[in-house]
Amino acid sequence: MKLVHVRDVSADASTPKHQDHSVRFRHLLRGEEGTRENFLLSLVYQRQFRSPHHKQNFDQFRYALKGNFNLGPGETIKEGELVYQPEGVPYGPQHDEEGDRVLLVLQFGGSSGQGYLSIKQQLEASRELSKSGRFEGGQFYRSGKEDEPQEALEAMWEVHHQRQLVYPLGRYKKPVIMIPDNFAWQSVKSSDDSDQESDEGEEKTCGAYRKTLGAFSERETVAEMIKIESGGRGRIAAHNGTQLCFVVKGEGKVNGQHWEEQAAIKLQPHESAYLYTDTALEILHFILPTLQ
Repeated sequence: MKLVHVRDVSADASTPKHQDHSVRFRHLLRGEEGTRENFLLSLVYQRQFRSPHHKQNFDQFRYALKGNFNLGPGETIKEGELVYQPEGVPYGPQHDEEGDRVLLVLQFGGSSGQGYLSIKQQLEASRELSKSGRFEGGQFYRSGKEDEPQEALEAMWEVHHQRQLVYPLGRYKKPVIMIPDNFAWQSVKSSDDSDQESDEGEEKTCGAYRKTLGAFSERETVAEMIKIESGGRGRIAAHNGTQLCFVVKGEGKVNGQHWEEQAAIKLQPHESAYLYTDTALEILHFILPTLQ
């Protein structure tokens, strides 16, 4: 298990040139560069933002921690909402005016197996592209072809892989916006007393609750919320894919280590975690797809 606290992560100054200068990042957890299952979990601090109508060849989740975010004309991610943006599915143009916003962003290789370029790979590609053009507003403009802009990450992918990017077919018609507050919490029965019942004939619980927000594509990428009440305990079962958890509210212990609001953990395949709190704890939990 890898545990990281946001207070120990400095803002990343090495931002690829296609990003708006009014956006800052704290990169919490990363996957393995060069693999189909690479990922990046980041906190994004955004004042204003613009991007063109475009699509990506990787999957994304975005959770609005503070403030509302524009996803496209007439589409807004409100504070506390989660959006799943599948590979090959267009969205935008995005336009956020001046404000104070914080977004949790998870980008990862999708079901097609095209993977996800690391920040290092994006930086290398952007430096190479800058020799023959400029980045502006999420697009790359080649010198002499100013009227034919290319989506910035698409241009980077093609420079890195030295071939044309062929986007995967969209598995959904549009991004999926989830409203976690409208999902009901489901009690989780304690694994220690699975065969026991209380005096009233009801199953014993351990102060843990779960709400599944969705399982996406044939690879069954999962997003869910976990809540542990004061004095409660819970367990994140081992899985054959990488699991990521982010503390939305509260504090407690994970595998005996203290963690608090905006801390995050990465569980490797087949690794589990035990949760406990003497106050309260609310977690956003992702299970990433297995692509090997």
